[in-house]
Amino acid sequence: MKNKLFIVFIKAGITIVMALFLNSCYYHKEEIYPSNSSCTDSITITYTGQMKSFFDNNCTGCHHSGGQSPYFDNFTDAHNYAITPSNKLNSYLLNNHQGISTSDCQKAQMSKWISTGANN
Repeated sequence: MKNKLFIVFIKAGITIVMALFLNSCYYHKEEIYPSNSSCTDSITITYTGQMKSFFDNNCTGCHHSGGQSPYFDNFTDAHNYAITPSNKLNSYLLNNHQGISTSDCQKAQMSKWISTGANN
């Protein structure tokens, strides 16, 4: 009887330890990036480094040379549109233009790219 009780306590202890261990590996996005600036603080945002892949994945299906203006498939056109005084690019992204869903980090990167001169 003592052996069975001992085995039950061991199994319960192992279950509790495993539950605590597995739960400790879970992170909320907010814990990884507590603010929008965390994903941009340590890097320089450039067209070729970050923005081109964003545009290729989300925009150039329509906004490419020969397609719908403005064009985002080349740096010159993307840069010229990004630095316009009206800053339409940022407002389009904040409002999820054409259903494009952008993360807080992507929005922060876009804002930083525009505010630092939309460099290549």
